[in-house]
Amino acid sequence: MDHIPSAIRHALDTIEAFQFGPQEFSARELHEMLHIPRATQYRVLRALEERGYLRREGQTGRYRMGYKILQLAALAQDQMELVRIAQDVLHRMWTETRETAQLAVLDGTEAVYLRVLESPVPHRFVLRPGVRAPVHCISPGLAILAFAPEEKVEEVIRAGLKRFTSRTLTTPATLRARLEEVRRKGYAVNRGEWRESGGGISAPVFDFRGQAVAAIGLSGPNDRLTEDRVPGIARAVREGASELSKILGGTPPHPHGAGGGAVVIGATRNGQAKEKVNGIQKRI
Repeated sequence: MDHIPSAIRHALDTIEAFQFGPQEFSARELHEMLHIPRATQYRVLRALEERGYLRREGQTGRYRMGYKILQLAALAQDQMELVRIAQDVLHRMWTETRETAQLAVLDGTEAVYLRVLESPVPHRFVLRPGVRAPVHCISPGLAILAFAPEEKVEEVIRAGLKRFTSRTLTTPATLRARLEEVRRKGYAVNRGEWRESGGGISAPVFDFRGQAVAAIGLSGPNDRLTEDRVPGIARAVREGASELSKILGGTPPHPHGAGGGAVVIGATRNGQAKEKVNGIQKRI
């Protein structure tokens, strides 16, 4: 663990002390347990309290876990639930096309692959769960970003549109044009924009709030993602994304042409009830 900066290590050690110990600690108890210098420990405790990871009881001055931990835990649980729900949909896409099927979400300016079913064909595009890729040059990232708030698009642009191949989108104008195309068609296509030899087609998945929370897609070598196969693969991807969106209580996007605007997805009236579908809340 020597490669971890000491400040980060001290903060993580402090949070993890609650994992197996009592529900609350005094600063002295944490010092005796972790052997963090007192001045450093004071700064760590204060920072964790300010960010919501710890909370200090007013009367006793003892520290307990903060509500930020619950928020992060709920997010992780939602993502694991999403993987479970998506499994059958991904398997049908994989069986129908024999290409690599994947589920991805956004994390900052990157997309993270949560689940991957690799193609059974020896000549295939290889992905692994946990792999991260720049949002602007892969189909899952573009599919989600097209329906994300403008602030997210600006964040991606500020981070820099790094070139990976000759086909990578490297200017704000080309990125925005592609996102408009994705909104129009309802799916995103990548032809060698991250890796020269591979590409993919993905569609966004919407939750009950109308937010694009993930994307599912199919990837393969460019020599199999030919023009004559794109319509069939796009149909399989959009049908899969539509099915998963409905399970989450959302509605898939509808393509819009000239003079049309992007459809507001999953809009609800005030006062509508909410129910749970497979553990996920939706409005009805």
